[in-house]
Amino acid sequence: MSLSAGDRERFERALKRNIIKRDQAVEQFSILMGLVNSAKTEESGISILQPRIDDLEILITDVRLYQDAILDQLIELDRDSEFPTVHTPIGKIALDNYYAIKAISVELVERRDVKRKRGQHVDEKRKNCLFIIPLQTWMELNSMSAGYFHHQVELAMKKMGKLYDYSDFEQCIKSANKGFVNAKVMRVEEFFDYKSECSV
Repeated sequence: MSLSAGDRERFERALKRNIIKRDQAVEQFSILMGLVNSAKTEESGISILQPRIDDLEILITDVRLYQDAILDQLIELDRDSEFPTVHTPIGKIALDNYYAIKAISVELVERRDVKRKRGQHVDEKRKNCLFIIPLQTWMELNSMSAGYFHHQVELAMKKMGKLYDYSDFEQCIKSANKGFVNAKVMRVEEFFDYKSECSV
């Protein structure tokens, strides 16, 4: 079926408009790739990159829609042989950039978030850490000689022979001066209330 001159002109205009819009979307991928490369070296670049990454899905969808519209218009104009040689490589470049940007940016954002979380944990530890009264001071408050207790622990260690792990050392402390000392083994969780960030 042959197109009228008016229809041909309308399809030609629509084709040009879709090519220009597609090329603008592909250009955004080039800009994003530049931002990703700068974010690799500068952490401030991640903050600039983050909001634009949220638009990445919209950009790739736009490129696909414009590619489909271009193909439809080329078919109407009976020029569909142009699509594989001229337009398909442009779509492939956009798709390759999309996957590269997505992979690198996710890694960069995760790396930044891990650094921030580490910094927050250090700050929280400083704020929330319980102050521990040193053993010797505690014993002095309870009128028992620290030296005497440490001597009892050393005797228990000699009696046990070799100590292979911390639980062996705990047993020595518990057996030192039995009946007069109540030993409580404190775990890390008792010094700081770690919040689980597990998703399960």
